[in-house]
Amino acid sequence: MEENIRSLLAQECFYFRTSLNWTVESGVTLDKCLLVMVERGKASVFVGENEYTLERNQILFMRPELPLKKLRSTTEFSVSLMALPPSMLRD
Repeated sequence: MEENIRSLLAQECFYFRTSLNWTVESGVTLDKCLLVMVERGKASVFVGENEYTLERNQILFMRPELPLKKLRSTTEFSVSLMALPPSMLRD
């Protein structure tokens, strides 16, 4: 994973447009809530122990500590990824 992505993921909150290609090999598990909004294309992702198909205009909300891994996608696949503090689930 690139160093600039690593430093971004360490922040408490962030907004990031990405193809999720950096999750293909080993996936990612964060201690944050993730909101994934599909902007273009279609992809199959592994969330926790389940495989899901994400398509344009769908939204996926993930609780902290769930692994996310992209399995395959169309070439134009793009998402907006927003991370929020886990305390938002309790407040």
